[in-house]
Amino acid sequence: MNDYLIHVKSTIDKTMNDLVSTLGPSFTNLKGVDVDNLVETDEIFKSEDPVILWQFLSLKGAPRDPLYRVDFLVGSKTVSDASNYVLTKLSNELRKSFEVNNRISVGDYSGATAVENTGYFTIVDNSLAPQQYEHMSGVRFFVIQAMGARNL
Repeated sequence: MNDYLIHVKSTIDKTMNDLVSTLGPSFTNLKGVDVDNLVETDEIFKSEDPVILWQFLSLKGAPRDPLYRVDFLVGSKTVSDASNYVLTKLSNELRKSFEVNNRISVGDYSGATAVENTGYFTIVDNSLAPQQYEHMSGVRFFVIQAMGARNL
């Protein structure tokens, strides 16, 4: 059965949570949240801590299974960030992690036991979207496009 959608989503979640752990020592109280996580998003958006954000957008055959196009967002949010230097530093780290031609191995990390190497995707476009504002917060996303394949 083809569960590649779950594998890609869980791979993005794992990749982003790993980035939160890796970058945590460089950014005081750094948090991370999937924008679609309705349980934690409200609490984290009300926080004054810097946050790494991500959102899985789509997976479609390109042109069909087992070849796929993946679209997702990665970004950051800061509060009371004069001149947006913290936001810019976080954005730069995200940009480096998702540079064009970076290859990400896909696995299923949604269960108790990880199943690795079920496919891959390669970043083909990484575009910085305009900054958004929410009260005292600055939010900036990269729109990421990738092409990949499910292992048969």
